[in-house]
Amino acid sequence: MYLGAPPIFIPVFLEYDVARFTCRGGGTVYAEDLKSLARKGLWVRIPPAALIMSNSWYARDTIALLAVFTLALGVRLPFIFNPPSIVFDEGLYAATTLNTIYARPVFDIHPPLVKLTFASIVAGAHPIYQPYRNLNVIRMPFGDFPYWRIRFFNAFIGSGLAVLVMGILRGAGQKTLPAALGGIFIALDPALTLYSRLMLPETLLLFFSAFSIFFIVYADRTRRDSFFMAAALMAGLALSIKWTALALVGGILVYIISTRTMKSALYFLSGVASIYIFLWVAFLVQFPPGPISAAEYTDKLMGVEYPGGESLAAIINFLPAYTKVTYSIGSDLFYHPARSTPLTWIAGGGEMNVWGVCPDHCLAVMSGFGWGLILVAVIGAAALFLFGLLGYSVKKFSLSEQLFFVCYVVSLAPLFFLPRSLFIYHYFPSVLFGYLVLISLGTKVMSERLFNRVTVLLIMVMSTTFFLQSSYLFV
Repeated sequence: MYLGAPPIFIPVFLEYDVARFTCRGGGTVYAEDLKSLARKGLWVRIPPAALIMSNSWYARDTIALLAVFTLALGVRLPFIFNPPSIVFDEGLYAATTLNTIYARPVFDIHPPLVKLTFASIVAGAHPIYQPYRNLNVIRMPFGDFPYWRIRFFNAFIGSGLAVLVMGILRGAGQKTLPAALGGIFIALDPALTLYSRLMLPETLLLFFSAFSIFFIVYADRTRRDSFFMAAALMAGLALSIKWTALALVGGILVYIISTRTMKSALYFLSGVASIYIFLWVAFLVQFPPGPISAAEYTDKLMGVEYPGGESLAAIINFLPAYTKVTYSIGSDLFYHPARSTPLTWIAGGGEMNVWGVCPDHCLAVMSGFGWGLILVAVIGAAALFLFGLLGYSVKKFSLSEQLFFVCYVVSLAPLFFLPRSLFIYHYFPSVLFGYLVLISLGTKVMSERLFNRVTVLLIMVMSTTFFLQSSYLFV
């Protein structure tokens, strides 16, 4: 029997810790629990499910959260100055940051939030303007550009991502240890660690994506519309970083339509679109009207000009044309030596040149161990879904856990059809959701005692493989 938001009264002993007793089911009060409490003979108010859930955070959760954050920060923050030169696409983002600070309308394929964020971080240092051609050289020094400020910011955001994953899993009904294990997977994933030490946007994209899932999980647990709108806000911020977040928006929409109403889905989509348009307006008002300069694609940019900030209607009319050009350019199939096929990274294989000439600490070797486990977990989760549909008696996934699986599939599947070169960072969203699926499946197929033992083994293996890859992680 599930007791939802309306408070109820049952005869219990007044000094009994009701919230702690009932949170065993993650906020669900079971009939057998009520029966055992009823023998006490006194009346006490049982709080709504939202309050039960909020009371189920204990000191051990705080300790685990701090431990995960400290671990993640410890393998990121001390290394933000290494190397003190341009890695992979850092030169591109340094140039777009300078163009934003100096209000120079230069074409960039991505939405504006990263440019606005990075520019706000370094503008106070008054870096000298440099064109993209001077920064598009791997291993070249940054000059007076304060790259370390953005790397510092990313290190904290990457550490916060590990904490968010733990919070998502706790909200989905996992106990402290499984939730902490999910955070440790994020903290010690070599690819995610490397990118969160650099001046690249993927860490911020994952952070807002995880925050959106966090609010969706807690919106369903508490039935609070404020959490639901916060999820739309975070999804809009993620979409304003890269269009990769369209997969996140699509996954959440599928979940909302299946669990709520079409009206709720429209509210969510409206919130996402509002944030996306607002940030474009905030970006464009800083630039004077005029043509957009570009080293390439000048033919496709013909007739597309920045509208300036005087007319909101002009900005709104500009966005569809600019979006069409951006999509056309982004969809082009082009050759790049670091490109990959969709199957390159899924099972944990592949390497990527991010800094200099091999073997001078240049390879981003993916977390073969963690990503391989994700593949196994997704196959296992799909098998459980199938067996359940066929009528077999299996442990069912909760709605939140189904959301993790849907977001994984929606994030990964389009990569098999995109007509362009793919890179390791295109797989990061599916990795985030894959770790959530991995923990969810693990607690389904293993007893608590076995899971605890496996957790200790996994932490040992992850730590070993992480530090064995120190040749590129600690350049």
